[in-house]
Amino acid sequence: LRLRDDGGAVTLTWTDPTAGTVPFIVAAGRTGEQLQLMATVNPGDTDFTANGLNARLDYCFTVLAVYGTDRYAPTNQVCTTRTTPSPR
Repeated sequence: LRLRDDGGAVTLTWTDPTAGTVPFIVAAGRTGEQLQLMATVNPGDTDFTANGLNARLDYCFTVLAVYGTDRYAPTNQVCTTRTTPSPR
């Protein structure tokens, strides 16, 4: 799982281990919080852009390949690493 941080948006890209046969779930949350369902991605699609994020907060993401109701394979979790400006 790779992440591109554009401030208010984060684009995730990943490799599909199934050659387009299963859907994906994108889960996200603020750093230190439990990840929640953010989106479902169609089989064969290997990218997702999360829009409307607070550019001052960090977020973590994972993508799960969904093989069945109780069978899935998650990617490693990736997080933004934004720096907070020093107070003046």
